[in-house]
Amino acid sequence: MGTMDDILIIGNVYEDILHLEHTLREAGFGVRVARSATSGIRAAQAMTPDLVLLDVLLPDLDGFHACLRLRAVPALAEVPVIFVSRLHDAALKAQAFEAGAEDFIVKPYHAKEVVVRVQHQLELVDLRKRIGEAARLKERQHIARELHDSVSQTLFILNASVQSLLIGTSELPEDDQQQLRQIQALSQSALAEMRTLLYELRPQRIEQTSLHRLLHQLADSFRMRISAEIVVVADDRELPNDIKYVFYRVAQEALNNIAKHAQAHHVTVLYTAQGGAHHLVVRDDGIGFDPSSHGVGMGLQTMRERADERQLSFNVTSAEGSGTEIDVGWYERSVSG
Repeated sequence: MGTMDDILIIGNVYEDILHLEHTLREAGFGVRVARSATSGIRAAQAMTPDLVLLDVLLPDLDGFHACLRLRAVPALAEVPVIFVSRLHDAALKAQAFEAGAEDFIVKPYHAKEVVVRVQHQLELVDLRKRIGEAARLKERQHIARELHDSVSQTLFILNASVQSLLIGTSELPEDDQQQLRQIQALSQSALAEMRTLLYELRPQRIEQTSLHRLLHQLADSFRMRISAEIVVVADDRELPNDIKYVFYRVAQEALNNIAKHAQAHHVTVLYTAQGGAHHLVVRDDGIGFDPSSHGVGMGLQTMRERADERQLSFNVTSAEGSGTEIDVGWYERSVSG
């Protein structure tokens, strides 16, 4: 809660709107105003508010139907709605709650009451979000444990069994030896992909692991998906977790892009840290493309957005038939200025 919370008032009585707007702005809320149900619903769809204050009586549509319309929009279904009205009828209050309202304030109201009720609803929204995030984290951790305890262990045993069979296989026909080596490569690749998946399910594992190790792990997980030689050269330097996470994701998305499109023979993943300048470069010798015509495709937009969120440099160099190079950079303050 605070100055960033956006409250949308949908009302009809000018004096009431003015009073509510002044009260909420004084309390540090951002406020928008709509004078009809239609314009209010349009405003909410254009930019999702944190809470809606909705009058029962509106010029084009009553508040109950307006609330139902808001609830029918998936992006607005969880936005709390507080009705405001001069009417004291208990049946109207019941109708408001049936339409999906969280609260009902009867006019004339005191400024402190409005602020307290708005803050209460915003606190409930925040609590529901935290409970939902905790539940999702618990579910991810449960899945990760199941995968680690069952699938990963099975793959490990399979890999170890194949390795033992490969010892002293000179008497086996060459075709059988080749099949065993292929099974071993597949099991090792599957193990690497499983480790990568476990990192996805347990984000704290990324924080606890060096970028050097993460990049090698990523390369291992892609070696069976990319029919190219993958070379990783990485400094073993610590990074802030938010920067490391972006570098990791960009490398992952770049390798995924190479697997789908590049038709490369050689791939290089390079992480360098010199004088406070940190660069992650993913380079391939594949078919390349024209960045000006694919600027928002092939995963580039996602990579660019990740870099922009942390104010990192992001450059793509490519041309048809000349491969692709993706470079994301972070500069420590002593270097950047």
